[in-house]
Amino acid sequence: MSGEREIHLERLLGRRVHDNQGRVIGRIEEFQLAVVDGETIIAEFHLGPDALWERLGGAALHLPFFRSLPVRRKRQRIAWRHMDLSDLTYLCLTRDAQAEQH
Repeated sequence: MSGEREIHLERLLGRRVHDNQGRVIGRIEEFQLAVVDGETIIAEFHLGPDALWERLGGAALHLPFFRSLPVRRKRQRIAWRHMDLSDLTYLCLTRDAQAEQH
């Protein structure tokens, strides 16, 4: 397919993402992948501390000790089409995008 490129996802982990005004909205901590026509693509980028827990072992959050901790759930999901990946050293949202809070 034309216009496509490969990205090493592990190099994006921990990178800051900026909103349309240049403010940092979070760090990429996890991805959601999908298979479309036999190709693996990025469906969503997950930002924030809750996404980090998801990556490091989401099952641990269900253990009694971790459930008792006062954790503020904050995860932002950004659809792949709303992320500007033209410059991998400065990740930002596209002009019309907003991160979804979950």
